[in-house]
Amino acid sequence: MHKTGSTAIQTALAGYDQDGVRYAQLGRPNHSVSLMLAFDPEASRETVTWVRHFGFTRRTCDQISAKAHADLDRELSLDRRSLIFSGEALSVWTEQAVIALSHRIRGCSEKIRVIGYVRDPVGYANSIVQQRIKGRGLPLHRPLRYQQSLDPYMTAFGRDHVHMRLYDRNRLRQGSVVADFAQEVGISGVDTGIQTNVSASFDAVRLLHLLAGHIPIPVGHPRLVQGWQRLCDWLQQALSGPPLQLPDRLARAFVTKADLLWLDQVFGIKFDTEGHPEMPMMDDALDAAIRSYLLDGVDDLKDGLAEAMQRCPIRFDDDDDVLNLMSRAYTHFVFDAAPTVAGKR
Repeated sequence: MHKTGSTAIQTALAGYDQDGVRYAQLGRPNHSVSLMLAFDPEASRETVTWVRHFGFTRRTCDQISAKAHADLDRELSLDRRSLIFSGEALSVWTEQAVIALSHRIRGCSEKIRVIGYVRDPVGYANSIVQQRIKGRGLPLHRPLRYQQSLDPYMTAFGRDHVHMRLYDRNRLRQGSVVADFAQEVGISGVDTGIQTNVSASFDAVRLLHLLAGHIPIPVGHPRLVQGWQRLCDWLQQALSGPPLQLPDRLARAFVTKADLLWLDQVFGIKFDTEGHPEMPMMDDALDAAIRSYLLDGVDDLKDGLAEAMQRCPIRFDDDDDVLNLMSRAYTHFVFDAAPTVAGKR
């Protein structure tokens, strides 16, 4: 599921093809987009977010979908003992999409295992909000709904074929999700020390959120997306400090007590239910509360941001407010900074 080291797994396994085990090649190490557009092109919110962020047209989506089906046919036809797919967004698929995928792969495999990781809900809440801000996702939160996410897989593949593990570095094999997953699927020879998605500081997250509320989602041209990504990377390096920590009442609002109890009952993974709501908080109310928290006192970050821009250097006027400073920084990384090589940051 989201925020459980899936990027590290995908990076480590990209191109893996040893001893009869292959990591599927569907264009990107993260199979989320290819499989979503192939089997869940319009139904899930996750699909809509990707389409909007990258400016995909319907024609582009159709092309990616057709290529994904062709790639999947090729991969399933290979003479391999095991074929591995990975995509955190598959955890928020519709049941119809999961069943469609299961029908596609059942005829090519004698045994199918679904392996997922779940994270402490409070740690998840802080991490997913940061990711949503950096990725321009709307709304800022993505509630945890374990039963809604996992029921489709148990329906499609059977309960005995769905295995959930706790994402906790103190309990993972070698303290690494890559090492843990590699042992689960019986492979060796992968880099278990890969670290990805390093957290930005709370100040950097607040500034990105401020700017994101005043500019269009960067679609229509790759340079706009790349400019936003370079801005994120620069802020992460330029403004150090503690990471985002939502107030406990907001972080715990991402999942209900009932869902936590269901996870414990079905998979034996227990989290503290204290402070979690009996009923889900309305999405609009939770989103508004998070935004209010992030915006509180953001104007006080002007001096630190101006100093970072001087070091870069990024031009600005002394009377610019913090929003204008961020706008100038974004413009710099869209038009003035060196272009990013496609597929790399």
